[in-house]
Amino acid sequence: MALGRLGKGGAGRHVATLGAGTGVVMALQLGAQIPLGHLYNEDEMGLFRNLVAFATIAAMAVTLRLELAIPLADRDEEGDDLARLTLALGTVLALALVPVAVVLAYGPRPVPPEYRLSVLIAPFLLWASAGFNVLRSHLSRRQQFREVSNSNVTGTVATVGVQLALGAARQTGTGLGIGYGVGRLLSTGIMLRACGLAWRRRPRWGLVRRWAQFPRWILVPAVLNAVTVGAVTPLITVFYDQGFAGQFGFSQMLLAAPVALLGQAVASVFYVRFAAMHRQEQDASRHMVRLAGVLLSIALAIFVPITLLGREVFVLIWAQKWETAGLITGILAPYLMIQFVSSPLSGYATVKNEVRRLFLLAWIEAGLRIPALGLGVLVGDRMWGIQAYSLAGLLICLYWTIWVMRLSGAARRTAWRVVTGPLVAILLAWGFAQLGRDQLGETAYVVVAVALSVAAMGFGGQGVLRALRS
Repeated sequence: MALGRLGKGGAGRHVATLGAGTGVVMALQLGAQIPLGHLYNEDEMGLFRNLVAFATIAAMAVTLRLELAIPLADRDEEGDDLARLTLALGTVLALALVPVAVVLAYGPRPVPPEYRLSVLIAPFLLWASAGFNVLRSHLSRRQQFREVSNSNVTGTVATVGVQLALGAARQTGTGLGIGYGVGRLLSTGIMLRACGLAWRRRPRWGLVRRWAQFPRWILVPAVLNAVTVGAVTPLITVFYDQGFAGQFGFSQMLLAAPVALLGQAVASVFYVRFAAMHRQEQDASRHMVRLAGVLLSIALAIFVPITLLGREVFVLIWAQKWETAGLITGILAPYLMIQFVSSPLSGYATVKNEVRRLFLLAWIEAGLRIPALGLGVLVGDRMWGIQAYSLAGLLICLYWTIWVMRLSGAARRTAWRVVTGPLVAILLAWGFAQLGRDQLGETAYVVVAVALSVAAMGFGGQGVLRALRS
């Protein structure tokens, strides 16, 4: 009942609908990482994360980010036309890439055998990723959140099942990529069946011109953000090596469960909700502040334990095999806690048509993140690069969170009041994680860290209830 107060007209119910499926997906993904971590090694994980990075970046580029315009269209018919157009763009490019992939795999200068299947399935991954983004946006506009949730759960079951089966059959060079592709294709197919689009109508290519601000101003920021955040593995491979990229990617897969999935559920609902409020010229500041408070409280309960005990949990489950990934997890957790909040909120800047500022901020962010990540090359210590990358990300996401709340009409003092407590808590946890092991010893550190984690989860739960009742 309290969750229903997150916005008028059942936004909380929609979040709960998506959140229920998201909870299942998170449980499946987190549970699957235990055997997957034993079946696959860091090089195979690095190859897989590079493949996913290609699909993610290419899917953004091919749709010109016009799927973001679907919830903003004044009429449902125009939203349908935008969905058909973006799906057509994805299909055309995917088909064009098939002969290119064949030439790269079997041509005069073929790729190494271990990369061959990854190259061949890349066009299908691109189409599935683009279709997934488009159809999720279309179904969200029509408030068909149950269909989105069901497709996500079904696709995750398929992904996990195929990855585990091929790993057990020692097909580890391609098992992760094939499993991901099967799951994403299945999810997209389910949403395609549920969307109810009339396919006999031709794509309206003129919509590219009507919504030109998206390819002109939003596309580049989205690609830059993907290259330096969600699909950063190729950059790490260039700076360091594929093995270290695999360690980072494995950490990212575990951290992505709460950040991407739960945050995505909230963003899918509230992007549509804030777009409707903007069209009706309603005040969004109160809902924005409440949403930020809820997300920060949830993030506190998730990321303080990760910061304090990430390394210990990884060593407990996988011994020394993924210890580096555990260290990376603890380092990234403070930044990802703030990103957990800024990512769903940031869509409001698109609703308010702050496209030129988004374009400028994307270049500034890339100019901070890339040198920070490369710091490890300069000083000869990879972890220094990860520390600098995490700090840069935290500062960027903090700015985004404050700016978007101010953009909605909230006072500066109110915005800082919402973020200060959780921010101080996560920074103190990070400081204790850096110094506590040496000062207390491993056993005493774990006891104190567990107690602090339980306290953080309690405070986080109270914060959620307090924000919902405000």
